[in-house]
Amino acid sequence: MDISKKYPRKSPMTASRVINGQAIVIFMDEGKNRESKISVFNSVGSHIWTLLNGKKTVGQIIDSMPGEYDVNHEKAAERITQFLLNLSERKLIIISNISV
Repeated sequence: MDISKKYPRKSPMTASRVINGQAIVIFMDEGKNRESKISVFNSVGSHIWTLLNGKKTVGQIIDSMPGEYDVNHEKAAERITQFLLNLSERKLIIISNISV
């Protein structure tokens, strides 16, 4: 699935903080179970999390990574896309066709 021209942003159902380079994200489900889930990301995932403002496309996020984390563009695109799709499935982010 090509999401490179889409705009990911944090879900309004999340609260987060980056501590010592690790993002701690709480998802507050307002459904009938009212469950909260906590996720902790490594340094790369945390860096990506800080970029999810709905103003940068997935492609722009991918382009910012290889130089910083010493990984080739193709591998970065594959990993970041999979990470973002996983976050979307878990309702931690919204991937939109338009910028906010």
